[in-house]
Amino acid sequence: MSDWSGTYSSSEAVKASLDSEMPGPALMRGSSLERDIIGGKLVPADIDECVLRVLHYVREAQQSGIDFEKEEDTINTPEVRALLREAADSAIVLLKNEHKVLPISVSDKKKIAVIGPNARTASYAGGGSANLAPTYLVTPLQAITRHAESIGAEVKYTIGSDSSRWTPLLTPYISHPKKGKAAGPGVQCDFYDQNPWEEDVKPLFSKFNNSAFSYFIDGIPKEVPVRGYVSLKTVFTPDESGTWELGLGVAGQADLYIDGQKIIDNSTDQKEGLLFFNTGAEERTGEVEVEAGKSYDIEVRFSNFKQLNAMSPYTGRRGGIRIGGKKRRDPQAEIEKAVKLATESDVAIVCVGTNSEWESEAYDREDMKLPPGTDDLVRAILAAKPEAIIVNQSGMPVEFPWIDSASTVIQAFFGGNECGTAIADAIFGTINPSGKLPVTWAKVVEDFPSHEDFGHPIDTVYSEGINVGYRYFDRKNHPKSAFPFGHGLSYTTFEFSDVIVKPEAFEAKATFTITNTGDLAGAEVAQIYVHDLAPVVERPEHELAGLKKVLLQPGESKQVTVNLDVEEEIMRFELQRHQPKSTFRNLFISPDHSSVSIGLQEPQLYEPNWL
Repeated sequence: MSDWSGTYSSSEAVKASLDSEMPGPALMRGSSLERDIIGGKLVPADIDECVLRVLHYVREAQQSGIDFEKEEDTINTPEVRALLREAADSAIVLLKNEHKVLPISVSDKKKIAVIGPNARTASYAGGGSANLAPTYLVTPLQAITRHAESIGAEVKYTIGSDSSRWTPLLTPYISHPKKGKAAGPGVQCDFYDQNPWEEDVKPLFSKFNNSAFSYFIDGIPKEVPVRGYVSLKTVFTPDESGTWELGLGVAGQADLYIDGQKIIDNSTDQKEGLLFFNTGAEERTGEVEVEAGKSYDIEVRFSNFKQLNAMSPYTGRRGGIRIGGKKRRDPQAEIEKAVKLATESDVAIVCVGTNSEWESEAYDREDMKLPPGTDDLVRAILAAKPEAIIVNQSGMPVEFPWIDSASTVIQAFFGGNECGTAIADAIFGTINPSGKLPVTWAKVVEDFPSHEDFGHPIDTVYSEGINVGYRYFDRKNHPKSAFPFGHGLSYTTFEFSDVIVKPEAFEAKATFTITNTGDLAGAEVAQIYVHDLAPVVERPEHELAGLKKVLLQPGESKQVTVNLDVEEEIMRFELQRHQPKSTFRNLFISPDHSSVSIGLQEPQLYEPNWL
């Protein structure tokens, strides 16, 4: 089975045992296979082999007892929710806590300011195939408010800046036109093969979606023609009065109407954009005056007879509709409002970062910067309230030009359904953060060794060789990272001692003691790094050979054993002689807190006993 629109050949794919071109109907194969047989590139037996494997799969599906064409269901049990929260909690990384601002004390913090664009929305996943429809979401603002109320504190919120690449999805403010607000967010999509705005025709198929992003790539019966019309209807209920900017992105052609009046035209004079895997048109926007709490009928009139980008692998599909919206604001006035709220509060929590629009499948980030306006907001808050808690959500590193001024920083990544809960859990001390950075956090994009050679239109030279990530940063004559690979603080402290390394045939075991030397229970991820003192081939200065996470109560010690992952590393091939040769005769071995901190000042030397 291919990736969605990942097939670029016909006979070659069949001979490579690719049985099914997804998502269908086939675009690269289909009738092309008939020509391949006539031209002698394939014989019928080649097709038969693919068909036979598909039929075996169909039989297994039948035996599973699951109905074909069964509607997608969800699993939303208390056990699943608990697991989602545990996963989100485990992913929180405490980057800085210089003045021990965290965890927040419940005694004297009664006024809490929550500021930032990532507070009111849940940045739960990246874009593209990573972005699944969630069963539920908890935003940082919701979770912080719930915690605050439990300790008798008051929470006030302001956005401060806008992090959206396009207008933010209108999902929080829409409801299904028939099911109502009680059913949650929703749109109704009716599919037609004739123009329903010119003729009185019934829909061929109707589809419900719980998001303002509707991608018509699957879940639609094959009897519905690929080319046709869609009437998308929903009810918009804004939470603030004033001028709202609505946005319409489309793969196809569409216009947006509010209460029967056209607000946005994205069906004429379109320009290619990034939406819908580069098949969509650039977003068009329009403004409308609204009242908070009042409901407005939205209809998007869509067709897909014109393909805008013929080079995308998703060209030829049904297309999709994206509806966004936000209240129009003055950027400088919003920053001033945020600073005022921060200075009037006992605690200021600033939630910033990227989202699924900045970090997505199908296109690269142009730089490592936070969304426009974010750095200005953070600088202004830190200038007025240096002890402000900065929470960043992003899938990969971003530049922190204000990091030296910030004393307290949390990296929350995209934490799934419970992303907001995990942030609040860490801030209020419900959990003791134990996450570690899985990447090196560079200061600026220019520090990466691949920067100079990346993105060449014809040839990309991987001149960095083995020197990537922690193997490159923080080494002699190389750039210093903002935060090293494996970095992550705790509300308690840990100490390593008594390391012993035992050779065992083609591997080794490192045994050492970890002690919780602080006052709180916590978990530490012990990372074992090795350094070859006499390499015969090029090797990094340090290499991660193993790791283990250990939970300890205050004052508790545990002896830990880690199997060093060197089975593939300890045998190197000397190309000229074609003889295996060990490069690990003398190893510097040490349990560390990260890729740059040394947990033991007297590392062990290791010589394999099979030499």
